[in-house]
Amino acid sequence: MPTGNHEPNQPPGDFDRLQRKENELWRLALVMLAILAVGVAVLSQQALQTNPWHLEALPIGAGVLIILFGAHIWKKKREIDELTGFVRGFQKIQDSPPSAQQLERLAEVISNSRQGYRDLIDSLDHLIFTTSLDGEIRTVNQRITQVFGFSYSELVGHHMDEFFDEPRMEHLKKSIGWFEERRNWTGTVRARLKKTGAVLYFDCVLQAIIKDGKVVGASGLARDVTAQRESETRFTELFETLQEGVYFCDPGGKLVDVNPAMVRMLGYSHRDELVGNNIGKLYFERPEYPFPERLRTPNSAPLMREITLRRKDGTPIICIDNSNAIYDEFGRMVRHQGTLVDITVRKQAEEELQKAKESAEAANMAKSVFLAHMSHEIRTPMNAVIGMTELALDTELTVEQKEYLTMVRDSGKSLLTLINDILDFSKIEAGKLDLDSTDFTLRYGISEMAKILDLRAKQKGLELSINILPEVPDALLGDPSRLRQILSNLVDNAIKFTERGGVVLKIEKDSQSEQDVCLHFSVSDSGIGIPREKQQLIFEAFAQADNSTTRKYGGTGLGLSISSRLVQLMSGTIWVESEANRGSTFHFTARFGLQNQSANRMSLRGGGSHSPALIAGGPLRKERQELQILLVEDNTINQILAQRLVRKKGHNIVVANNGREALAALETGRFDLILMDIQMPEMSGLEVAAAIRLKEKTTGEHIPIIATTASVMKEDRERCIEAGMDAYISKPIEREVLYETIDKLTGYLPEAKLGDAGARTSDPVFDAAAVLDSLEGDSELLREIAAIFLAQAPKHMEKIREAVSTADPKVLERGAHALKGAAANLLAQGVTEAASKLEEIGSAGSVAGSKEALGSLEEELGKLQLALGEFEKEYARS
Repeated sequence: MPTGNHEPNQPPGDFDRLQRKENELWRLALVMLAILAVGVAVLSQQALQTNPWHLEALPIGAGVLIILFGAHIWKKKREIDELTGFVRGFQKIQDSPPSAQQLERLAEVISNSRQGYRDLIDSLDHLIFTTSLDGEIRTVNQRITQVFGFSYSELVGHHMDEFFDEPRMEHLKKSIGWFEERRNWTGTVRARLKKTGAVLYFDCVLQAIIKDGKVVGASGLARDVTAQRESETRFTELFETLQEGVYFCDPGGKLVDVNPAMVRMLGYSHRDELVGNNIGKLYFERPEYPFPERLRTPNSAPLMREITLRRKDGTPIICIDNSNAIYDEFGRMVRHQGTLVDITVRKQAEEELQKAKESAEAANMAKSVFLAHMSHEIRTPMNAVIGMTELALDTELTVEQKEYLTMVRDSGKSLLTLINDILDFSKIEAGKLDLDSTDFTLRYGISEMAKILDLRAKQKGLELSINILPEVPDALLGDPSRLRQILSNLVDNAIKFTERGGVVLKIEKDSQSEQDVCLHFSVSDSGIGIPREKQQLIFEAFAQADNSTTRKYGGTGLGLSISSRLVQLMSGTIWVESEANRGSTFHFTARFGLQNQSANRMSLRGGGSHSPALIAGGPLRKERQELQILLVEDNTINQILAQRLVRKKGHNIVVANNGREALAALETGRFDLILMDIQMPEMSGLEVAAAIRLKEKTTGEHIPIIATTASVMKEDRERCIEAGMDAYISKPIEREVLYETIDKLTGYLPEAKLGDAGARTSDPVFDAAAVLDSLEGDSELLREIAAIFLAQAPKHMEKIREAVSTADPKVLERGAHALKGAAANLLAQGVTEAASKLEEIGSAGSVAGSKEALGSLEEELGKLQLALGEFEKEYARS
């Protein structure tokens, strides 16, 4: 009969299965860790070979994966422990059936365990899969579905060759035996998708799946490296094909890699000949450290420098080295990388160009020196020719003798002009022609120039008209001598190429600011004109519109070329408007500073023989006094000429043949002025002047010294001034310039004529001082001219008024022209310009606007009549 006691219950099969499940979980954990370790090791090795500077990221990624996987295993272990607890509890109460709630809880634990494992696999960025040996896909994670574009159900249970053209299954089957033996494989797989034809690359690790001691499949872990592979391919192609040399070296300078271009550049056959060597060994002069700049300033900034390397054959090669230093996140230098550009040929070309430049400069300097010497040698006899000719012309001569001597003098001056043009052109070519900057009066300078040019025009039966518009400022700052040179050349050419009619010089304002003004000059003629195709040619050196051997007009062809360069120096432009046989108009613009009207200073002016450079004058004297003058000159002819010129003005002169005699004469005698030649034997004029000025520092005296030299370069003039001379006159000496300079330095001239002639202020109504200058101070003659003008002006005005009222342009033109000419003799700018306006109206064949212009003329004429009346009163009182 039953006893009522139960035998102990045996553990059911479910508990054994839980134990096996736990053991399988640990085995899976160990297998996955092993796969992960192998994968990390293989990927590290490949990364080291392909992209060593990204290796530092692998340990971090592996650590993160191990932590995540460990957390997952720990979670699963807790779930199994909880399930085991349920089973054990179930054993204890197997005599009592479990409740529905307990059964639901058990089912939930089992479901969560499977889903958690699935979530872990799907969350990984790597591709995870298992396959059978015949290629059937067993499991995949979500990353695979994203990469290949197939769903989970489309992949699992299907064979790989349904999705891939590469790798082909027949190739894989050949490797199954090897895999079963080795049981793992690592490498890079190239896969071509059937669906899209895309080619992808994967770094892959395969581990055998073993069941009952046999390999039944493979589990794999892969990483998509397509983008990296394409980047590496592009880099490799660039690295291999770049024409510049590329190198990588470690922090010490040991070469890690070089490209083929660097191998070729240095004359080697293979990169292995360079890799492993220190880059410092390649330097032509081996440095202690190949990158010394990095030692001074350790940073990753690009470094560009010029270095010289040594080729394999020992020859030097000059390169531009552009390098960078690469540092890790801890600030430690990882490597140097850079490019090399061969500039050997360019450096050789630069050296040859520099030698050619130096040779050309030397040749140009030699030419300049030659021209300066030749000018000096030519000017010395020219001084005697022109000077003696002018002295002879002052004597009693027959008409025939005077004609011959005048021709000699004029020919000498023409030769002198040619010499000056050649010197100017030489200085322009050498870039040594500079403009002076001094105060000058525009209208006075133009009137002085017009006196000479008007004489030439009248000799050909031409009329020269000057028209300076009222708005043009008069007190300017610039180089008056160079402006005069340009205008003289243009006007002289206009006169030369015109047979009938006249020449008009017009000056108007182009623009103006507070500091400067741009003036527009035009010179118009009614001459032969210039063909359109020759209009640019004429501004070139030694060029003329007519280059034939039978040309009618002479000249060197330098004038317009020099004028063009001078205009450029004045910040202006020059151009011509012309038609053949219809006259020409030459235009140019030039910029000048505006004077400070309150300043009244003496200016140092650049000097040719027409323009003495003065510094200061002596006390004013109303009458010329007899002066004691010391002439220091070694040339006999120049001595004779100077003595004659000085004695004609009533002065005494003592001659010293050289500098030493001059100093001796100053010890025994007293002199009011010294005429000093520069180039002399034993002691130059510069040395003598310096010695005189040094002695005067103790005596407190000052003797004016005038430099007289055939050297006319700007630096010659500057040396004279620096040596302490007061004025500079170039040879051949023009007597009027000599007399004017002596008078200014000894104080003879009236105050209005002291200093730079350009400093004079002019009166646009009636410039009495300027007119007196032109008449050599003859006040009686000016009085007679003024009286004649006052008598004739009403007659001219009557004709003009009649022409306006009867609308007769011809009579208007003639009457206005006559009045303009009469007013020009008095330098009455206002009347001249007003009459010129009426003349232009009449010459246009119309009288439109003549009434307004007539009103302006009557107003200006009234001002002039008042000014002439005041002059007459002043003359009567004196």
